Amino acid sequence: MFNDLYEKVVAGEEKLSLVGLGYVGMPIAIAFAKKIKVVGYDLNSHKIELYKAGVDPTREVGNEGVKASTVEFTSDETKLREAKFHIVAVPTPVNDDHTPDLTPVKGASEILGRNLTKGSVVVFESTVYPGVTEDVCVPILERESGLKCGVDFKIGYSPERINPGDKVHRLETIKKIVSGMEGMIEVVTLPEADIVVTAVVGMIGIRPTMEAIKAGKDIALANKETLVTAGHLIMQMAKDYHVQILPVDSEHSAIFQSLKGEHASGIRRILLTASGGPFRGKTLDELADVQVEDALKHPNWSMGHKITIDSATMVNKGLEVIEAKWLFGVDLDQIQVVVHPQSVIHSAVEFQDHAVIAQLGTPDMRLPIQYALYYPKRRPLSGDRLDLFALGQLTFERPDTETFRGLALAYQAMRRGGNIPTAFNAANEKAVALFLDRNIAYQQIPEMIESCMEAADFIANPTVDEILETEAAAYEHIAGKWGKVFA
Repeated sequence: MFNDLYEKVVAGEEKLSLVGLGYVGMPIAIAFAKKIKVVGYDLNSHKIELYKAGVDPTREVGNEGVKASTVEFTSDETKLREAKFHIVAVPTPVNDDHTPDLTPVKGASEILGRNLTKGSVVVFESTVYPGVTEDVCVPILERESGLKCGVDFKIGYSPERINPGDKVHRLETIKKIVSGMEGMIEVVTLPEADIVVTAVVGMIGIRPTMEAIKAGKDIALANKETLVTAGHLIMQMAKDYHVQILPVDSEHSAIFQSLKGEHASGIRRILLTASGGPFRGKTLDELADVQVEDALKHPNWSMGHKITIDSATMVNKGLEVIEAKWLFGVDLDQIQVVVHPQSVIHSAVEFQDHAVIAQLGTPDMRLPIQYALYYPKRRPLSGDRLDLFALGQLTFERPDTETFRGLALAYQAMRRGGNIPTAFNAANEKAVALFLDRNIAYQQIPEMIESCMEAADFIANPTVDEILETEAAAYEHIAGKWGKVFA
């Protein structure tokens, strides 16, 4: 169904659509129309009439370029049914609190979903944070079309790199980046690659990681969800194919470094440090009215929106506990979370003889990334160095698992095992997306996680398909129980 779509588009047997004809979508539509049949759709009927009259209000291609183009300009959404390949290029404005306004992307997904046909491919050109395509757009497309992503249609993401008004770095001269499952698998199995950095957000990283391992590639792992949900599969595969799993997370890299030259049997416990996030020391009452912008103010680290929210709820630390259990082959009770506000000790290992070995450094992700890529060599690194005299003191606290229930729920999920960590992770991904979109309150995040864990049908040793089915079931549970909240 998908294998010959490219050939059919090139041959003129199928059409390509552009949804959103602004300064990004318009140049793309014009460029593609020089080679293939293009439907150019925009909600703004006035803009469409200008294009039909040969006027370019974007000034990106010029009036003559519009007049000469064969693009079929329309504001009739049903014309999208004539295309099998769709590019969504609507804008993503920024709110006053610097969070993205996803209203145009959601609206475009609804329109396209209503007119999506089986065998289509959808690529999102709009600039959004990681996870939006899978967690926000795909559910809308599935709901509106009645089709299943990965079965009836495929999805991709091509982040916009056009600079408005730039006459040098234009569509014709910049390099494009396009992602999709098939593309990711192709990239991670390239013969010339020795190491694969798995850095995508969410469970979408599982299959590419597994294929990279099968191809004999060492893995620099920056994707927590891969081990959280499929650790029992990934670690066994790494052993079978004789590849290394090199942690990129600062905490796991610190543990990895602290274990060099040591035997695993000598480990008494792992001391996994946490900054405490922006709400350290707060009570449940004080967190009742937390807003998105409050949760995004991490005191030490600059991270993406999703991870920053996870840090605020301490779910991120729970995910790291589960990941550490798989990475280092220890029992869950051997992992102790220590709140360390300064983020100088990135984690430590206590051994049977009472010795504690820790890795210290400034809160700079370049160090663990570089260490994973060049392991076992240590390369020079620019930037600030750790100054103990300027630092003065280091402090430590026990985590408040009553206020930050995400951490306690992670331990609970791992103790139950099987597919329950998947339910934990999937529920969190969905809840965070809803919170970022201002559809639920901050304190509803752990509530949704716990509910999905309780509702999950237990599977002791889930396959990849069963892991993905558990994810889908968690999403369905949330939609069924809370749909009225964000409908």
